Amino acid sequence: MAAARFTKICGIFFLVVLGCSTAFAQNSNSRTTVLPKDGMPHIKTYPVTELNQLLHDVSFNIVKRSDGLYFFSNLAGLGYFDGKVWDIVQVPNVSVFSVHYSEFDGNVYAGGDFVFGYIAPDQSGRYEFEFIDLTESAPDEILSQLDAIWEIKDCEKFIYLRMDTAVLVYEKETAEFTQIVNFESRVLPFWITDGVIHAISRRELYAFDGSRFNEADTSSEVFERGFTMNTVLSDGRTVYCRHDRCFIDDDNSGNGIIDIEGQFGELAEDFSLTSLVSLPDNTLVVSTITNGLIHFTTDGEILATYNRNLGLPDNTVYGLYKDDSGLLWGTSEKGIFAIDLLIPMRKFGPLYGIEGFVSEVTYFDGALYFLQVDGVRRKNADGTLDYVLPVANCAFLRKIDSQLMLICYEEDIWSLDSSESQFQRQPYAKGVNAVFDRNSGRMLTVSIRDGMLYEYEANDDSIYALKQSQPLNAGVSFIPELETDKNGNIWFSTATSGIGFIEISRDENGIIVDAESSFFYDEVVRDVATGTEQNSSSISVLDGEVLFSTNDSKIRTLDENFELTEDERFNFVEGEEALYILYNLNYIQRSPNGRLWAGNSDFRLTAMDYNSESNRFEARNTGAEFYSRNRITSLEASPYSFIQDGIDRVFVGTNDGLMVWTDYPDNSINTSLKSRISRVLLNNEEVLSYGYNNNGFTIPYDRNELRFDYATMFFSGNTRINHRVKLEGYDQDWSSWSGEADSKFYTSLREGNYRFLVQSTNDFNEIYEAKAFAFRVLPPWYRAWWAYMLYAITISGFLYASYRYRLNQLLKEHTIRNRIASDLHDEVSATLSSISYFAQAVELRNDETERKRFINLISESAGDAKEKISDIVWAINPEHDDWKTFFSRCRRFAIDLFESRQIEATIDIQSSLRGKLDMYRRQHLWMIFKEMLINVARHSQATKATVLFTYENEHIRLRVSDNGKGIDEKTITFGNGLNNIKKRAAELKAKVSIESKVGEGTTWDLRLKL
Repeated sequence: MAAARFTKICGIFFLVVLGCSTAFAQNSNSRTTVLPKDGMPHIKTYPVTELNQLLHDVSFNIVKRSDGLYFFSNLAGLGYFDGKVWDIVQVPNVSVFSVHYSEFDGNVYAGGDFVFGYIAPDQSGRYEFEFIDLTESAPDEILSQLDAIWEIKDCEKFIYLRMDTAVLVYEKETAEFTQIVNFESRVLPFWITDGVIHAISRRELYAFDGSRFNEADTSSEVFERGFTMNTVLSDGRTVYCRHDRCFIDDDNSGNGIIDIEGQFGELAEDFSLTSLVSLPDNTLVVSTITNGLIHFTTDGEILATYNRNLGLPDNTVYGLYKDDSGLLWGTSEKGIFAIDLLIPMRKFGPLYGIEGFVSEVTYFDGALYFLQVDGVRRKNADGTLDYVLPVANCAFLRKIDSQLMLICYEEDIWSLDSSESQFQRQPYAKGVNAVFDRNSGRMLTVSIRDGMLYEYEANDDSIYALKQSQPLNAGVSFIPELETDKNGNIWFSTATSGIGFIEISRDENGIIVDAESSFFYDEVVRDVATGTEQNSSSISVLDGEVLFSTNDSKIRTLDENFELTEDERFNFVEGEEALYILYNLNYIQRSPNGRLWAGNSDFRLTAMDYNSESNRFEARNTGAEFYSRNRITSLEASPYSFIQDGIDRVFVGTNDGLMVWTDYPDNSINTSLKSRISRVLLNNEEVLSYGYNNNGFTIPYDRNELRFDYATMFFSGNTRINHRVKLEGYDQDWSSWSGEADSKFYTSLREGNYRFLVQSTNDFNEIYEAKAFAFRVLPPWYRAWWAYMLYAITISGFLYASYRYRLNQLLKEHTIRNRIASDLHDEVSATLSSISYFAQAVELRNDETERKRFINLISESAGDAKEKISDIVWAINPEHDDWKTFFSRCRRFAIDLFESRQIEATIDIQSSLRGKLDMYRRQHLWMIFKEMLINVARHSQATKATVLFTYENEHIRLRVSDNGKGIDEKTITFGNGLNNIKKRAAELKAKVSIESKVGEGTTWDLRLKL
């Protein structure tokens, strides 16, 4: 199978290259270029160098989806374009030969070499689209006959796939391939008439009857002639073409099938036609292998050719697609292009021999005359261009009565009437800097030498001044506009002196007898909205009434008291197209069909129709404003070159030739926008696609550097599209409108839910909102729900532990109190009781010796009680809660005790141990230490003793030994002292031992782990 596919692809390339090279070799001399008579349309090319590097040079056909995306078949896969990014959907076996957008289900289908399917959002969210291969589930008998798919058509329930010599039918509801129709020869492109899809070859014809393809009647003349493409004209006629000719089925004329002859018929066989479309004006466009595009009429007249010489990327064009915005798209061997063939805005530029600045344009005697720096040129009705008058330094070219007048600065006035072919210089003309009155039919000039107003009239072969006025104003050296109102008075604007008014008095013969001038500043020139003065203002005359426009975008008139009032007829509401034109307005004129046209110094044209019910002018969406603005945006245009001829063509002179707009009566151009978020980049690495069913992406907190790319699918001309964005959950309001940015960055977003929104707008102030991109930023681990739960558990545990600790402390305090009470009771109470008994004995004894003995016992018992109380008080004093203080007390006690008993003692008590010693341990250790030493001092009869009290290996060790009489371990009995040592050691969980032999002394050893 792999070898067969490779052979198939190689064969395709061989046929394409062979066909193209043969056509070029045979017809290299027959290629032709015909300039369109009405000017060049705008052509936007997308050469291979601008496309995605994954795409191949060769594309075949192109379609547009409802959301504005363009898809095209390419030898490297299924390509698509969103207005900003060119990308590709990978398809099995790579090559895609056909692409089809279904209006029934909204899917984009693609067919290639042994593969057929549609695109869907990538479920992983990693890419924009993925290809769903429908042939994977096809039965073996279908797969065995599967071939390259060259064309796709569909109806509500079925999809038809044209292969080399067969047609395959796919049923949408059952998702099964239901029929395959084999032909004896190659299947030609599908033929669709009256909604019925036909499959045709040289000998066979099948038609779809609603469920299956069945054989159809092959006796028709159309079938006998053979064709590979067809289109239906707006008048119902059908045009058919094959690779070498075209013919038309004109049933209305009764002539049947008619060959399209003329110039096109003579050259068609040399062009190798590939595709066909019809335009709204019933003209036709074919793409060719050898000569780009051919635009022709049904009579065979070639209106224009568009090839590499006129801006296409290549002469070999495969497919054409007519979209709803007035663009004709084409695919070629060197890229893709879009041509504004359906939009009535054209340019006459260098291709027509018109180079440089065009300052004046006028229509005279069936030809177009335009003024440039080096003279006057003429475009004749047949499209030819000639040089009429080579003269420099001229300012104005206007039609006055039956003559065309040319005013030059060097004391020259030239005239041309319909009976002459060349301009004639007028001998009596004064040197002037002048303008013409558009309404009176006379020529009015202002002399640059004496500042006077002259009115000229033609008489025989000369022009003479009828009347000259007094000097108008010493500061008036240039008058860019001059108009006459319904009373014959003259209004003009100046570059430095505001608006001028000349009141004209004439005699019964219409001759000027007096002309008095005055100028207006406060009344006319002052901006009513802001109160700021302007040096100049624009004037126009409509139906004999003077209109004034200033920089507040208002139109004003003067009432009978010469007071400025706003003209309510031009009171446009915010957002209407005509509102833009009223800023820096240059002219307002009526066209022959009664439409009002306005133009401004921002090079916009606006058409307005009068509504008698509302008594106001309403802007008409002809597209003129939009396209004039976008076509002239990079040019310098003359605001005084606006004219109209008898067929409502509007001309504007620019520094690169002429622009012309043809106002078709029923012209409707779709300027609607389609915007989309094309991709989302996460940390400039991972590309996320929101597809169709974006329910929100989850983004980690530490990787939330986001970039949103967005685009608007509107490609006509130098389109000015503005965007604004908003991130719900972060931005308080929309950003400002901008035509510069097409990306937006966000970094370090807090956790939460967000929606990124994009809106677009054009010069019509139409707003379109793209589908939102929803996402969620996860919190950092320390702010996650489980972290908060852990915090709650930890805090609860801490509080509980604190509670338990406090409770234990209270219990411990309670225990300590009980122990202190017990110690007082055990240690002190008995001593105090004995003192009481001894005192009673003193009272009862008369013997002085006995009395002294009991008094001595009372004294000893009181001292003993004092000592015990002192020990208890010391043990519970918190100031003594450290080892250093404890060991110091132990050392002093040992030294004092052994010295009092004259016992030679070796004392080694730790002094470097730091830290706290709790009261509980301190009291027990002290009592044990004291009891051990007292036993040595009182009962052992020792002469030497050793005390070792140290910290080693995380243990406190107390070792007390003596050389006394010792104790017989067999007969040893534990008194209160010994029992207290054992008991207190047990309380401390310490290990205590005693070793003793009669006559050899006694050793105590205690170990306590800290």
